[in-house]
Amino acid sequence: ERTRDAMAHMKATRQAYSPTPFGFDRNGDALSAADAELRTVQQIRAWHSAGWTLRKIACELNRLGVATKNGGAAWYASTVRRIVTNKLYTVAA
Repeated sequence: ERTRDAMAHMKATRQAYSPTPFGFDRNGDALSAADAELRTVQQIRAWHSAGWTLRKIACELNRLGVATKNGGAAWYASTVRRIVTNKLYTVAA
């Protein structure tokens, strides 16, 4: 419980808690918005709200040539799922 609560607090206060998430840049222990990546996050969430499958979203991002946080690796449904379900992005909105 303590770990879960600590992670929730870190997300709510935009502190770095793992590898830098897509949509953010790391400044020491703080996270700051990466505007271009956050626009991609908004598009992903819009497609998901429109009923697109995670796999279809990943395929579309790959087709459009959208780079991942690692600089060009392919998008996968599991990566899209992390973005759709991560509460960090609802805090960022």
